[in-house]
This record gives sequence, C-alpha cells and structure tokens, in this order.
Amino acid sequence: MYIYFDAANIGFLYIWCMPRLSTKSWILISLLLLVFVFCGYLVSKFGSNYLNDRKYVRYVIQSWRESKRAAFENGYLDEVAYDWGDTLSLYTDYAGKEPCRIFLYDVKGNVVDSLEIQERSQRIYENPSVEGFGFQANIQYPIPRLRPGLYTWEKTVPFLIRGDVSTPISILYPVNTIQAYNVAGGKSFYSLFSEASDTISFLRPTFPAISFMVRPMLEWLYEGEFPQRFLSDVDLESSTSLDSTHLLIIIGHSEYWSRSGRNTFDRYIESGGNALILSGNTMWWKVRYLPESAQLICFKQGNDPHTGEGQTGNWHDHLNQGPSTSIGVSFQQGGYGRKYSYSRGGFSLYDTTYILFKGITFQGQPFIGVPTKEYDGQYMVQNGDQYVLDSSKNDFFRHRVLGYDYASHGYHRGIAPIILFQKTPTSGTVLNVPSSDWCSYYGIGGKDQKKIQAITQRALDILVDQRKTALLWE
Repeated sequence: MYIYFDAANIGFLYIWCMPRLSTKSWILISLLLLVFVFCGYLVSKFGSNYLNDRKYVRYVIQSWRESKRAAFENGYLDEVAYDWGDTLSLYTDYAGKEPCRIFLYDVKGNVVDSLEIQERSQRIYENPSVEGFGFQANIQYPIPRLRPGLYTWEKTVPFLIRGDVSTPISILYPVNTIQAYNVAGGKSFYSLFSEASDTISFLRPTFPAISFMVRPMLEWLYEGEFPQRFLSDVDLESSTSLDSTHLLIIIGHSEYWSRSGRNTFDRYIESGGNALILSGNTMWWKVRYLPESAQLICFKQGNDPHTGEGQTGNWHDHLNQGPSTSIGVSFQQGGYGRKYSYSRGGFSLYDTTYILFKGITFQGQPFIGVPTKEYDGQYMVQNGDQYVLDSSKNDFFRHRVLGYDYASHGYHRGIAPIILFQKTPTSGTVLNVPSSDWCSYYGIGGKDQKKIQAITQRALDILVDQRKTALLWE
C-alpha cells in the first residue's frame, strides 16, 4: 500500500485557513500537519522496505519461533562440514534437570536421527562473537551415511554432510556470508542490529539456522535424483577440493571469498571445469581465516594491517581485483533490484527458442520473475532492442547474453545480465545468473518456481557433461 499526498491542495487549504483561525489553533494544526507528514514519511520508507522484504521478515519470525521450541537456547558445532564417519562435537547450554532427547532434521524438516543429551552448565565468553561462546562439548556424534546436504540439530544448529568425493556435481554453501551477517553474541561484519567487527567466530550459534537465500534451493536439490556433493567456503582452502568436480554450483549470496578460495575456483575453471553461478553480490569482499581459533576476518572500514595474500577488504575498491575476471560480472556494475523501482522484478529473456528456455510457456513478453535484492552487472551497450557486452571492456574468448534486468547502486544504474562465457578456448564454461534471490523464496521458491526449476535443471544437465556443453553455444 502506498500513500500519496496532494501537497498543492494541502498547502492551499492551510494558507486559506490561517487568517480565519486563532493563533493557538493554527499552531496546533501546523504541529498536527508536521506529525502527519512525518508519519507519512515513515510509512513510505519503512513500509516500502517491509513490502520489498516481507517474505524475508516472515521467514525470520518463523525461524525465531522454531528456535524457541528447541531443547536448548544456544548451540553450535566444532566444524561447518563433515564427511561420513567423522565425529561431530555438539556444544549446547541445555539446562534441564532430566536427560532430554534431541532430534536431527534434514533440510525438508524430516527427523532422521535422535540422541539423548545431558544437562551441562556452560559459561559464555566475555566477547563471544569474536572469541566464540566457549562452551564445553555435550555430545560426540559419528556422522552416519546420510544423503549429502544440510542438516540441523533441533532445527537450530546447522551442518553439512559432504558426500562422495568422486561425485561430479559440487554445491558451494556460502557459510562465510552467513557468518558475516550472523549477529549471535552481539557482533557481525555489519552495524545493523549488531556492533560491527572485523573479526568474527565460527564457534557460535547461527540465526536463522538455514539462510533465507538458499533454503528453497537446498530443498529442491535434496529432492533431486542426481548425485551431488556439498562443500563450504572453507573447503575451497584446499587446492584439490574440486579435482573430481565436473560442475560447481554456487548458490544464494556468496559474498565473502578468501584468496585461496578464489584461486581454487580460478584454477578449476582454467583447467576446463564448468560452473553454474546462482548467486548475486558474489565475490565482493575478501576474507582470511584463522583456523587455529576458528575465526573469519574482513577489514571493511579501515586498512587491514596484514599484508600480502591474506590482506582483506573489498576485491574491487581496495584490492583492484574485481570479481568479473573470475565470474564474469561484478556488484560494481550491478546494484540493488527490488529496493528500487528501476528493476523490473526479474529477467527479461531474449530468445525463448534457446535450449535453456525452449518449451517453457511465457505469458506475453518472455520474463522470469525473480524480485532480487542484489544483482551483479557488467559493462553493457544497447544494440537495437537488446543489451550486449561492451567488448572494449571485456576479453572473454566468447560469451552470450541470455537476458537482463536493471539495477541501481546509489546514483549508478546498471544492467544485470544472465551471461554465458568462456575465458579462453580451453577453459570451462560459466553460466552466471547474477541474482541473490534465484535460490530464495523470491526465486526457486517463488511464483515462477516451475520455470526456474526447469531452467536450473536443464542448465545442470548440460553443464555437468562436457559433451553437451557445446549445445549452449549453438
């Protein structure tokens, strides 16, 4: 709901009334008018923010309610991801007088296991966001041979089961970004709802337990019949983590990358591996890890005193290593979507006979509804009724633009293209759908979910097989 004010009529009425009212009356009316205008401003500003993000707000409220039904108030694990046979350490502040049974859930909310937990008195460290909560482990749990994917204890403590290392499809879970926004303990990388810090700990609760930006995609992947392996951002620190991967899928909002992680990705593409990027604002901030203390570091406001490969900051502004050389697009040329009216609320497509879109029914103009919060963009020029890449600012071996939306970033207006590209004749093919909400309840869980599921499945089927990848260039 939007409120409009006819300023001319209100002003005329105010001037007409002034000589006919007592001084006290027109002062009172003036004050009431100021209050009315101020309330209208608040409604237009915060009301529109709620309307833009109402699905997310509802999701957070639902997640909070789920957390209150858990057997403990705070819980976390010693690692982000586990292989079959690993032993998981669970840390909780369960304070019940009697032993309690807690449950393990898959991403669909089904109970897959349970165990008994004993009361344990815990003390939270003085600076828990940075140093970790400091609990003692309650439970040691051997990881059973469950289907790879995301699981939660009591729907509040998340972790990944990686799966078979030889599986051709790997899904990258954006744990760095999830922790960057996580306010548990009172600090995060942001000053909204918390105190900003350049160092945060992995050893603390996660809220929401499953990110809004990825949950519908994780549920869809869980129901898929194709073999898949799950990796966290931390796993990319190993240069061999993608050696058996034919297709890497980057999901959600993968904003925070380390130098080693980006190197692993770049080498994978250069050696012929394919990637399907279903993420916006990707690879925007550079981080480093302190493995011995399970900490994540990113200097966003000031210069990182650490020099060399581990220096943190903005990949584009501080380090002059913009992400477009790796993923084909950048938030610098993109911006915000549903936050401003400039966006169309999704991607306009060029050719419905293209292999990824063929057979999908569109009403009127070919369009995929994905009201997106953050878009990555590219330098684009208009060619007739289409936008194409500015060849003077790109040196891809070959590329193809499949569709676009508009984005805004301050005074800058950008174009966010669905782009297919190959950096060199021998490198892998990258398909980038640069939306932070393709995998969220605005995208694959939204009103155009059938179309998005069909396009995603088709892209996955083609990119996982090098022999079929040529079809994308026909």
